[in-house]
Amino acid sequence: MVKIATVNIEKGGTGKTSQTFNLGEYAAQKRNKKVLLIDQDKSGNLSNRYSEYDVGLIKDENKIDNLYKGKDIKPLHIHENLDLLVAGVDLHEMDNLIQDKHNNRLILFRWVMENYEELAEKYDYILIDTHNDTTLVTQNAWAIADIVIGVSDPSMDGYGALLKLGNDIEKLKKDLVEVISGNSYMSADYYILGNKVKHNTNTSREFRDIIEQEPNYLGYIQDKELINTGNLEKIPIVEYAEDEKTFRAHKEFFTSTFSVYDKILNILDEKGE
Repeated sequence: MVKIATVNIEKGGTGKTSQTFNLGEYAAQKRNKKVLLIDQDKSGNLSNRYSEYDVGLIKDENKIDNLYKGKDIKPLHIHENLDLLVAGVDLHEMDNLIQDKHNNRLILFRWVMENYEELAEKYDYILIDTHNDTTLVTQNAWAIADIVIGVSDPSMDGYGALLKLGNDIEKLKKDLVEVISGNSYMSADYYILGNKVKHNTNTSREFRDIIEQEPNYLGYIQDKELINTGNLEKIPIVEYAEDEKTFRAHKEFFTSTFSVYDKILNILDEKGE
């Protein structure tokens, strides 16, 4: 049974793409799960993590744009346990394209439902990265999710964006109601994740104290240069952890981060029970 997580927040620079990338690779490599990554971020940063595969292999059918254009899509195979639907250059135009379409916030939902048997056979998880907005394409990613994860850096703007995201999700649930039954198409639970949290600043401590009080708090990821290095080198942190010397040097970071990832994946697994 495939389970779906969408990562979003209406604030740039929080590191949501890094967390989608590293969570997906952790699930695929450490937990041996089959993962489909979907890049719906107009900047295409998640796709860029796999740019080594862009050697004439990527076709229009490998791009999520094609779905919103009403065309067929086919995920690009990355490695044994991981596939990717790439963000195409036309993604920034999709909101205008689907604006007048019927059920324009359920396009991705419909595709998953129509192909559910195949998707459930191929994947354990689908992880969707989004742009830092609340546009129609992003709302499509909320609507199909089992959980939506708001990822914020330690700032009051970030905390405000986390609260707004929770309210926006509840509003969409009320909007996306099946007429006859009165049930919402959308069933996502909302969770929050702190990111880029430092141990030695008042801002990070105050931010952590606040979000820890939230009932839907998942945990936090330490601010670590290793993540930035991984982004530049396009290497997930789970691969750095395979090196014994690197793991010993950053044991606390790896242990705490992977514990948060396990928590997220366990929540997804429970959604299928």
